[in-house]
Amino acid sequence: MSHDQKEAGATFALKTEFAHPGPDQQIYALLWLETTELNSQPSLMTAADDKIYWWDVENQSLTNTWAFDSVAPTTEPGNRAAYGGVKRNPANICYIFDAVVGELYPGQGEDVVCVALSDGSVRVLDRRSARTVARVQGAEGHLTALRLATHEHLLLACGGRGDVVAFDTRTFSVRAVLKGHGRPVFGAALVPPDLTNCFGSEGIKAPMVMTWSTDTTLRFFDLNTGNSTARHVACHPRFPILTCAFSPGHRQLVLGGGTGVPEPHTHLPQDLQKTGKCCAHGDVKPPSLLYYNLHG
Repeated sequence: MSHDQKEAGATFALKTEFAHPGPDQQIYALLWLETTELNSQPSLMTAADDKIYWWDVENQSLTNTWAFDSVAPTTEPGNRAAYGGVKRNPANICYIFDAVVGELYPGQGEDVVCVALSDGSVRVLDRRSARTVARVQGAEGHLTALRLATHEHLLLACGGRGDVVAFDTRTFSVRAVLKGHGRPVFGAALVPPDLTNCFGSEGIKAPMVMTWSTDTTLRFFDLNTGNSTARHVACHPRFPILTCAFSPGHRQLVLGGGTGVPEPHTHLPQDLQKTGKCCAHGDVKPPSLLYYNLHG
């Protein structure tokens, strides 16, 4: 804690620290869970390597562990394709890169846990019983992130090779495949309905999805078709987008990322050459945040 923080009377302090059971684990997802009839205290869910852990944080103890095996397609008889390659991942660990909790559709009544895995699959399990509700194949390659949109009956699975698969959570059929990114997609979100006309979807009733990637683009898709085409694309050279968020009033959008793409257009698809679709900034070194005002 700095001297200035002490003078200001800051109360931010480390309460405790504890380790995962396995050595050298990397935690890619964690989530606080509210109290339920079964748990009087808030609990914590963490994902590390190929396991999800459920914690009693106050007692620094595990209450449950779920493990996941790879279902990657066989490339040769008796040999599965390992994420990262056989040399980097000789044990073929099925890494968990994201996990979300919630209802699949309004009124479902029971929370599920949706897990994005390095074998490209999405696993959906009942939160209480760990029973498998669904197991579907997402985008080609590994999955990087999930977004559950309960009221729209949507689960968005973001892929490491640039595609996003939109599943209908009532049937787990594929509603649309969103294509166009040239590098991993780091997240997706629904565009607030009052802003769809900002991105070329006037009069369209289908949900509009925003996706972002380290290929420096922010793309806006409507879900009217099986293979959706981006209605609007924004890019900033040398600015891989890692996260973004709308303001509470939906009139501002902030992108988070930074420098790191040495050749800014090496991975960009050809559609960015269509000037009517791409709103590009000048080729200057960007800050770590980009801020947009939206006028719907």
